Parts: sequence; structure tokens; C-alpha cells
Amino acid sequence: MKKFLLIAAAALAVSCGNVQKNPEQSENDSTVVALTDTVRPEVVPAEDNPELDAKVEAVIREFYNDCIWGDKYHSAEGMEEQEAILSQYCTKSLIEWLAEDNPFDVPCYAIWDFRSDAQDSNGENEIYSVEPLGGGKYKVAFNDGGTNGSCVLSIVVDGDDIKFDNISDRYSEE
Repeated sequence: MKKFLLIAAAALAVSCGNVQKNPEQSENDSTVVALTDTVRPEVVPAEDNPELDAKVEAVIREFYNDCIWGDKYHSAEGMEEQEAILSQYCTKSLIEWLAEDNPFDVPCYAIWDFRSDAQDSNGENEIYSVEPLGGGKYKVAFNDGGTNGSCVLSIVVDGDDIKFDNISDRYSEE
């Protein structure tokens, strides 16, 4: 009887694996996709693509100039408007992470994660460089109101949209 239960448990474990057919595949395609939290449509771009690197740099500069240092994000009223603006540049998972990374009682997004740790500003903001690191990662070096800083942005491409998916390796130097 113990052998039977052990064999039944092993068969159940094998049949309940965390694998599912991708809903976007045709019926004749038998490829399976391992699921984590969700199946994501975004694709990390291939390395060494100068044309894509130029587009990514333009999106990063636009985001910083319009949203981080400009008025586009800061003049939005309420989190719904702010989320609508962020969704133009960030994946849903990054937006959720920015909401969770907010330590304050007031609901907002932690967009300061794109900046240095400086508390004061002399009003001068500038991106010094956007360096492709490969694998969909870009190091952004900047002057944040008189404080030099940098971060690494991971991007994903969904059709023609380039979106930020992760912020890492933040650095500040006063």
C-alpha cells in the first residue's frame, strides 16, 4: 500500500508541474512556457543594436527631462494621472514596485528611485551619459541638482514601445 501511495504522489507531482501552453501559440505548436507570476509579452532586446540603443537613450532623456526633472509627472493630480504618465515609460511590474517602495503614509510612487539621494538641489539637472551595458540594461549617469548620480535601467521592448522594467545599482556622490 505504501508503494502505491508513493507512486500515486509522484505521478500527481509530475502532472501538476508549473508548465502551461502559451495562449498566443497556435494549436499545432507544442512548445510550453514555464510560468512564474505571469506570462509577460515583453521581450528583452538583442545585444549590440545601435539603432535600438539610440531609441532607448531618447526615451530615457525624454523621461528624465519631462517627468523626473520636468513638470509632466509632477503636475498630474492624483495617483491615477501619475500612473497614466508612468505607464508610458514603465512596465506594470515596475509601477507596482514604485508604489510598494514608497515608505510614506501618503500614497505616491517612489520616482525618486530614478534620482540621486540628494535632499537639496541647485536647480541644475542633466544627463551626462546613457551607456548600453547589454542584455537590455543601460547605465544612466546624471547631475541631479548638483549631486552626481547614476542608476541602471533594464528595459523591455513590446512592439514599438520601449519601457523601463527595473531600476538597480543606484549611486550618489555629493
